Amino acid sequence: MRLARKITVAIGAAILVIMATHAYFLVRSQIVLFDADLARSVNLKRALRASIAQVWQAYGDSEAQDLVEHTISDAIEGSHVRWTWLDAPPDDPRHLDLPPEQLAQLRGGERLIVFRKDDGDRLERYTYVPASLPGKRPAVLEFVESIQEQHTFIEASRLQIALATAGILLACTIAVYWLGIWYVGRPIERLRDRLRAVASGDFDSHVALRQNDEIGDLAREIDAMCAGLTEARQQLATETDARMTALDHLRHTDRLTTIGQLAAGVAHELGTPLSVIAGRAEMIVSGEATGERATASARAIVEQTNQMTALIRQLLDFSRHRGPRFGLASVRAICARTVDMLSIMARRRHITLATELDDDPLLVSADEHQIQQALVNLLVNAMQTTPEGGRVEVTTGERRTRRPGDGTPEGDFVCLTVTDNGPGIPAENLPRLFEPFFTTKDPGEGTGLGLSVTQGIVRDHGGWIEVESQVGVGSRFAIWLPAVAEAQTPPHRAA
Repeated sequence: MRLARKITVAIGAAILVIMATHAYFLVRSQIVLFDADLARSVNLKRALRASIAQVWQAYGDSEAQDLVEHTISDAIEGSHVRWTWLDAPPDDPRHLDLPPEQLAQLRGGERLIVFRKDDGDRLERYTYVPASLPGKRPAVLEFVESIQEQHTFIEASRLQIALATAGILLACTIAVYWLGIWYVGRPIERLRDRLRAVASGDFDSHVALRQNDEIGDLAREIDAMCAGLTEARQQLATETDARMTALDHLRHTDRLTTIGQLAAGVAHELGTPLSVIAGRAEMIVSGEATGERATASARAIVEQTNQMTALIRQLLDFSRHRGPRFGLASVRAICARTVDMLSIMARRRHITLATELDDDPLLVSADEHQIQQALVNLLVNAMQTTPEGGRVEVTTGERRTRRPGDGTPEGDFVCLTVTDNGPGIPAENLPRLFEPFFTTKDPGEGTGLGLSVTQGIVRDHGGWIEVESQVGVGSRFAIWLPAVAEAQTPPHRAA
């Protein structure tokens, strides 16, 4: 309700300023009228002084005093006029009881106005008008007037204004405060709570304000926005599921493409074991191999059969389509298994496929099947670009480094490197290496999906790929994965 309080304080302050200004000008106008009345009274006293001076000059002190204290005093309603002497001693009834500085002002011929309270605590105005004549004793006319009514009226006006101001301020404060709470404070709190719910992911509830004002319009816009966000989230979820499904099919297609490339080599590789099996079996059937020789022939048949079974099982495992399964995986074991599977293709192409594997298992949090697919893609790509007699080498290791470009602290990462001495990659092709369907190979040699799929797999595992290549020298692809101490198991389906 802080906004309602602020609005109330602001309006209350405005009311105080308005009423104070009104009170100031009202009292000021009354004072101006009072001053005008005083000015008229002073002018009248000056006129009377002239008349008194003429009587004084013509008939003497006694006549002048009688005129002042009887005739004039009775003629001016609400006033009492007294004749006084400036030089009268203190025991004289016509003595002026004034301070020396005021007496000096009267001796100088200036009029004097003094306000006093009588015995009944009523305010009176004393006006002293010098009335001396040349050669005469210095005299002063004392006019006494009650101004209690004017004073009471002004004080009553001030009190009425103060009470009216307090009443208006109290009524307006209460009205504004409760209206502010009802039409501003509570709706704003409901909007705040709604936005907090939106921030936490709740798009289904509604504000439902029935106000036909700007806050009501804002509430309806927020509800409309939430409805749009709900629809967009559902659409995004649908598109994400479709994208992940397509990505899984893409990776499976890439595996099948690699399997197709390995099929010829496998067929050739199976030829020798099948020939041995056929020859040994003929020897046993024809009776040529009996006794120990028959046992040795049967043992040879079993060994060759196990060799072919293991080879076919590797290819079947690699080609099988299944969802990601993250867990602890040994990069060293994955490399050894993959190199053994691809050794057939290397022999057919007359390429040396070498390894330099770390003695440690190099554990990471990963899906073994996906990491193997990434390594297969790099090795197949390297062997397809390396000429006969060339060399492809796989190395592993662990190093403390930091992710490029994101400014995170250093951590332990496992590095899996594939190096070849092929023709290298031109500098203009390096930025496009991981684009889907980008390839510089001859038709039938590649689909352009291998490196793109590899990059997606590595990124899903929280790692990155580094590429170094020099034309005429060769290329180096390095996969960096977080070591198990810092690896976090990714979600079941990574985007």
